[in-house]
Parts: sequence; C-alpha cells; structure tokens
Amino acid sequence: MKQTTAYWVDKMLARDMWVSEVKNHLEVEQDPQAIHLEAFASYEHPTAGTVRTVNIPVKFSETPGDIRRHPPRIGEHNEEILRELGYSDETIASLKQNGVLD
Repeated sequence: MKQTTAYWVDKMLARDMWVSEVKNHLEVEQDPQAIHLEAFASYEHPTAGTVRTVNIPVKFSETPGDIRRHPPRIGEHNEEILRELGYSDETIASLKQNGVLD
C-alpha cells in the first residue's frame, strides 16, 4: 500500500508477468492504445449535444463502420414500427389520442 502502481507494474513486468495498470473511466480515453485504435467517437444528439462514446469495436478494411446517428429516444420510432406491423394511420392516431403513445 506504500508503493505506486508504476512500482508494482515494473516489478511484475521484470518477472515476465502479464500485467497492466487498471485505468478509471477518465484515464482510459487518453491511453495511447485507445487513441491508436480510435476506441472512442463522438456524435451529435438532438437534445444532449455532442456525445462521446465507445466506437465500433470491429474494423473492416473494405467496409469500415461508423456512428452515423444517435440511439433512438424512447418512442422515437413508434409510428414507423407500428406502420410496418400493419397498423393504420387511424389506429395510430387513436393510440396517441388515448395516451398509449406520445
């Protein structure tokens, strides 16, 4: 308890042990490996502004993924989903009028 984390990591590495410092949520984003892997990304949220989050973990050379939109807000796609399920506009309007949907 009297030594630093770096002290113990160096001791264990000297003995060929697999070891790494455990970083807190504020430190991990600044880790050189996280930066190299582009492990974090930002996107614009309609109500929260710029949001920083974990990036897509798998990188494909020919079909790279990226975050293109925000996660849906609660109920954001209700009408679209109900229409896909065959609900009529009148039924959806009735559900809204009766407080079942926002």
